[in-house]
Amino acid sequence: MTWTSALNFGGFLLAAAGSCTAMWGVFKQANGYYTFKPEVWKFAQVVFSVCKVFVFQGRRQGLKLLALTVNNKRVENRAQSLIGFFAVFAGFLLQLAGATLLYAATLADDAARATQH
Repeated sequence: MTWTSALNFGGFLLAAAGSCTAMWGVFKQANGYYTFKPEVWKFAQVVFSVCKVFVFQGRRQGLKLLALTVNNKRVENRAQSLIGFFAVFAGFLLQLAGATLLYAATLADDAARATQH
């Protein structure tokens, strides 16, 4: 494995980890809005069913189902929201680190090409 390949692979892993961390953080921040058990699988099922209604039954029915889904008496868990905020911030930092590694790989690749001529 070359130095450039290692930088590319590391950058990809950091960026992917940052994206997943930020998505998890946003999910945690929205804890006062979902009317289901706060599990990622349940969240995905609700999103899929709302999208399905939008596609097959139209915008009006989709908005109706969306309103029923988010109209609840649930109270926000502020501790979970704060954890989500920090997770989003950490995810962005991981993405920045990954982008920096990918940029360094680009510069190393360009430098290697320049010295070959």
